[in-house]
Amino acid sequence: MPDDFASTMQELSAAATLAREETRTNDFASLLREFRAVNENVQSLESTLTRRVEQIASIILPAHATESAAQFQKIEEGIDAIRASESVNHRLFDSLHEEAVEISR
Repeated sequence: MPDDFASTMQELSAAATLAREETRTNDFASLLREFRAVNENVQSLESTLTRRVEQIASIILPAHATESAAQFQKIEEGIDAIRASESVNHRLFDSLHEEAVEISR
């Protein structure tokens, strides 16, 4: 009878160990499936966001280019005005200098 008990206990222990290993294997497989599903969702989200950002950039960048061109045009006009004013100031200075030279003679 003790041999039967020991034998039965060994069988139960082996069955329990096997059941735990199967549970671990099933848990790992389930976890792996979940991880793959999450990974696919993240990749899909990344692709969607990338496409959306590219769409927004394609809309915004040309508008900024046009705006920048207008700003550069205004800057260029301001520089031209400064040059014209500088030329007038230079002629005025030359004229005043000539008068001062004539007066001092």
